[in-house]
Amino acid sequence: MDEIDAFDLKEIVRKAGEMAEKERIQQVLLETWWNRQRAARLLQVSYKTLLFKIAKYRLNSTSPIFMSKFSGTHAILYGRKEI
Repeated sequence: MDEIDAFDLKEIVRKAGEMAEKERIQQVLLETWWNRQRAARLLQVSYKTLLFKIAKYRLNSTSPIFMSKFSGTHAILYGRKEI
């Protein structure tokens, strides 16, 4: 087996793991309305680790995926202006 092929496969596996991790973090942050302490408990990681991963994946509560949850009726109930 060629060294380049092995590297490519490892890189693919690493990226797939990161994508799955990012998606799960996004999902839990949505479920907890961006309550990071509660999200960290659900993900079974420390609060500090969750903050690191939020920064690593450049997640924020104003990105389109998160803002869609805060529109409409939910926005009114939670004191947020509609977008």
